[in-house]
Amino acid sequence: EGLPTVNGVAARRCRLGRAPGAEGGHPLDYFLETLGGRSYLVVRDPDARGTSSFDRFEVPADSVFVLGDNRDNSYDSRMWDGGRGGTVPVDLVKGLAFGIWWSPATSTFTARDRALDQPMLPPFAASLQATLDACPR
Repeated sequence: EGLPTVNGVAARRCRLGRAPGAEGGHPLDYFLETLGGRSYLVVRDPDARGTSSFDRFEVPADSVFVLGDNRDNSYDSRMWDGGRGGTVPVDLVKGLAFGIWWSPATSTFTARDRALDQPMLPPFAASLQATLDACPR
């Protein structure tokens, strides 16, 4: 359900558990996903009815498929072209992401030196840290 798949290989998912959302919000489900040798944190709202499912989509060699950071509610490649999906030509990409400018994990602008593939839990989900540390990557 909602797992990204690239070239026929689905992301591996490790469930971390359920913890509160920001500012004591209702509980959210936390996961660690690994795809293409990189791991990232996924937070899902169990009550959301969003865009997590998307049919197979072939990305042209000279383009990129863009995913937003809110899997259940992002206006990204999955939504473009009337929901059929769309891409961005590589020659329009101006750079590569290299760090985190702002993260809800710190609620500050101090996380910019952290590598993108080193997931960290927000303080309100710190109870899941031991599970995150035990997940295979």
